[in-house]
Amino acid sequence: MKEHYLHHTNYLYTPGGMQRMIQLHLEGGKDRAISFRDAAPHQPESSSDALCAELSTSVRRIRERYRNAVDSLKPAVSVYHNCWGVELVHDLDPAPCRVGFLHSDFPGFPGMLQHFAAYFDAFVNINPGLHQKSMELLPDWPKERFMLLDSPVELPAVVPEAGEGPSVIGIIGRIKREQKRLDRLPAFLTACDQLLDKYEVHVLGSGDFEDELRRRLKGRTNVRFLGWLEGRAYWEAIRRWRYLLFMSDYEGTPLSLIEGAHAGLCAVYPDFHPGAPLPAGLTTENLYPPGNVTAAAHLIARLEKAGSAMPSPLKTKELAGIHDPQYYLSRFHELLNPDQLAALPALPDARIRAGKSFPGWAPLSLYHMRTKRLRFGWRGIIRHS
Repeated sequence: MKEHYLHHTNYLYTPGGMQRMIQLHLEGGKDRAISFRDAAPHQPESSSDALCAELSTSVRRIRERYRNAVDSLKPAVSVYHNCWGVELVHDLDPAPCRVGFLHSDFPGFPGMLQHFAAYFDAFVNINPGLHQKSMELLPDWPKERFMLLDSPVELPAVVPEAGEGPSVIGIIGRIKREQKRLDRLPAFLTACDQLLDKYEVHVLGSGDFEDELRRRLKGRTNVRFLGWLEGRAYWEAIRRWRYLLFMSDYEGTPLSLIEGAHAGLCAVYPDFHPGAPLPAGLTTENLYPPGNVTAAAHLIARLEKAGSAMPSPLKTKELAGIHDPQYYLSRFHELLNPDQLAALPALPDARIRAGKSFPGWAPLSLYHMRTKRLRFGWRGIIRHS
């Protein structure tokens, strides 16, 4: 069987923008996906294989399972999402070309990218700032081997109209301390109390920090936890908001940022890449210094006084077109066409395929720790465990 693309990921059946993107690729029936750590595919007839790796599973056993999974496959291109797993199986990968798909920024992104450069023919980014950063970090690579795609997002043709009421500041996503930094919310609220006359904060999502956050905010009547919402309930909830707040330490291009812009929300977003191109839906007026939630509160206060401008219908229509899932797939196939990849300018010093394999005797937990060290540094291993 000849597959077009073989996707590799840590998890496939967990909530997240990257997982939704991979599943979009599988809907066409020609691509396949391999998830290293899922227990089993949720749909036996789906085009995916789960290697069922636990932290105690040896790399040797994972490689055996991978070899069996790809035995009859002949993909034209292998895609490793956030580069996960390439050190484990690159020499068993049947595809003639490998691409690293970079979904997110990390504190250790420079070292991570330079480490994984030895394993790939090209890199894809979904964030213009990261795209520029990647080219700067690998200056001897031909720029043609770095590609930029806009994330696919299902956007409704009609968004419910907003109702009357106080200004609502919304937060979407996993309620976590790591990366998403919801532990900063109490300080943000304290700053808003001094700057805004009347406001509410709605938190849409869930996560392992939720119970602690609720405890810290006990007695606050202007904070609501909405849980996870989907479909029309999701759009009805966010359309009541005026602002969409991010307090993260790092991001790629969150799908919620695009959805918020489509709903007419004004994003309040950390300036992760000063001076770099911005994703659709952001301007420099939306940015504040990362980690400084007091500055975020002051930004909202200024926007309140000025009257935050909502996108025009044309802007919203353009946004929906750029992020249309079918348009994304057509651009993906255009940029990652096997013949086009084969014709790209040569890599420097014949470094391609020079990456080393991870020791077979090692348990997955060591690889997991190695991956965290590359992304977050030594201090981040404990913090992100």
